Order: sequence, then structure tokens, then C-alpha cells
Amino acid sequence: STTGIFSIALPVIDIVAPAAGDTWYATGAYNIRWQTTGSVSSNLSVQYRMNGGVWTPVSPAPTAQQISNGSYAWTVPDSPGSSVEVRITDNNRAEVTDTAGPLTIVAPSVTITTPDGSETGAGAWVVGTQHDIAWTSAGGADGAINSLRLQYTTDGATFTTIDTVSDQGTIDGDAGTYTWTIPDAVSSTVRVRIFDPARPATTVTSSPFQIAAPSMTITSPDTGSENWIIGTDHEITWYSVGEVVEPLKLYYTTDG
Repeated sequence: STTGIFSIALPVIDIVAPAAGDTWYATGAYNIRWQTTGSVSSNLSVQYRMNGGVWTPVSPAPTAQQISNGSYAWTVPDSPGSSVEVRITDNNRAEVTDTAGPLTIVAPSVTITTPDGSETGAGAWVVGTQHDIAWTSAGGADGAINSLRLQYTTDGATFTTIDTVSDQGTIDGDAGTYTWTIPDAVSSTVRVRIFDPARPATTVTSSPFQIAAPSMTITSPDTGSENWIIGTDHEITWYSVGEVVEPLKLYYTTDG
């Protein structure tokens, strides 16, 4: 007997990631993932092309283990704004192939949330006190940001490094704070900037804010109505805000 007519189809490669419309960060680390159906060989090529250009093999080439796992860890090219497609082909049977995308490459970024420019007047940051510099970022969780350098300036030209944050948990979390002991740099035009030293294009600078000098307030005597008798003992008391350096000198006057 004879069967009815049926079809024999080619094996199939199906790219799972990336998908059309995805957004990946430049220099980020992402997995190109695929599934196969049928007798697809282990001799696969993984390629990409940007903006409809020439197909380029990924580098380094996928290992035998990556091909077996159907997953290749790819560092995205440093080309923000580009449109990218990914193609996987069975080199033993060129017609067994799949193309995914396009996806868009975007630049990693940093946003400073504190200081925000409101730190002036009574809210100024005082020399010697501690305040949090806070920021958010985009791309850190995907490996597109390696570390963040914090700096400040009082004149907009010369920047002094505060510290470099390289804790991976902070970078991967795409948000962080740094407790800063305010330096002796009294000015009303202070700015903080943050950037990834490996990617200066991430540089972001805060609005100007104020660093104020330390201050002291006498709490006793304070009303002007005290009647202190010659030879008796009384406490002169005060409090300070910021870094006040000892020893302190106490004076009195009878005529102002």
C-alpha cells in the first residue's frame, strides 16, 4: 500500500532572544538564546549586523558547550542608536537559519538625585557634616557600567575626586548612595558629577548647591536678662554645626 502525500521539512533553528523591539545597553552582557528542532548540526555560526549592513561573526566564536546549551553570552557593541539583527546558521546546511530583531542599542546612563540644587541657605551642606550623594543608573544591571567615580567642583572647571564606587552589588542595583563628609570648600556654586571612568559619555553633573562654613550658637547666656553676681559660677553653653576646630577662645565685653 501507499501512504498519502506528506512533507519532509528542514530542521529548524528558532532564536528565542533577542526579540524584535528589545533594547540592549551598549557594552552590556546578554545571552543570545535559541532552540532547535530536528537534526541541526553542532557546526553553527552566530552573526550580527548593524543598521542593515554586513553580517559579522560574534567574537569570540561560540564554544561547543555554548552551542550544546543553545546560549551565547554576547557583549553588545559600543554603538548606541544602532539597530541590530542576530542570525544563527547551520554551516552544514546553510538554508537552516533564523534571524532575530531588530533590537536597539542604547547608551547606559546615570542620574543624580541628591544633591538637587535645593541645598542652599538654611539647607546648605555644612563643612564637616555628612550627607548622602544619591543616584540612579540604567545599564548597570546588564554589565554596561563598570564603576562610578564621584567628584565635586566649586568653579565648574577643576574637579576633585571624592571616591570611586566599584561594589558590584551597588552597580548591578542601578541605584546607590555615598555618604560624603563635606570638605572645607565653602562656596555657593558647588556641583557633584558622576561617571563611569571606562565610559566618560555617562558623565552627569548636579545642579549647583551650597557648602556653608561651620557655625556656633551660644545658648547661655542668651536672653540678655541674666543677672550674674560677681564671684558666682555660671555655665556658658553653646552648640556648633559642622567642623569646629578646638581650642576655642571665649571672650566677654561690657561695652560691645
